[in-house]
Amino acid sequence: MAAPLTDILMIGAADYGLTGQLVWPDAVLMNNYLSEHPETVKGCSVIEFGSGIGITGILCSRFCKVAVLTDHNDEVLEIINKIIEMQSCANAVLTAEKLEWGNHDHISNIIKKHPVGFDVVLGADICFQQSSISCLFDTVGKN
Repeated sequence: MAAPLTDILMIGAADYGLTGQLVWPDAVLMNNYLSEHPETVKGCSVIEFGSGIGITGILCSRFCKVAVLTDHNDEVLEIINKIIEMQSCANAVLTAEKLEWGNHDHISNIIKKHPVGFDVVLGADICFQQSSISCLFDTVGKN
């Protein structure tokens, strides 16, 4: 049985200084949309940038064939992996990967594991500074 959303939120509530541990309003909007339109990701391979605690990627895993949740922060990745372990009704291969936008080693590692790329790239609540926009686009271009 999958973990209830309240359990997922409790795991991610440890440090409010870490943006990846919060469920931001845009993720709720994205999840509402995907819940109403699962055909958007049905049967697809999905990569989510800046997954945070991963609620959008986990929702996608109910409908898609592959869901890769990414974040740049090691603490957040630990949380994502704990949450993935709690998921038993995912239909997809559900994994977490370290991804710092523009980091070619991280991108190469993901591409090696998923050489055909991804059908859908998601970024519900990605936080960035003006200087990181080009790195984000470079990363998306590689996928």
